[in-house]
Amino acid sequence: MSEYLPHEQRILAEQAELQERLYNLNAFLNKGQPESIDDEDWYLLNAQAFNMRGYNYILLARIRKFKKKYKKDAATNS
Repeated sequence: MSEYLPHEQRILAEQAELQERLYNLNAFLNKGQPESIDDEDWYLLNAQAFNMRGYNYILLARIRKFKKKYKKDAATNS
């Protein structure tokens, strides 16, 4: 990961952390609504997961963009 600029490294780390949190939240949501969570909180958890997916998509798009740039630069320098 050291080939990337500092802000790119932060994006990679942030996306990996978000991916793990989203995976865990989805696993929880897929079990169904427990009695201990009211309908409003259940709705909010689902909204949170929805927005996390959108944020993850944006981070992945940014990662693809800078990785593509590095591949292009490597091909040009070959």
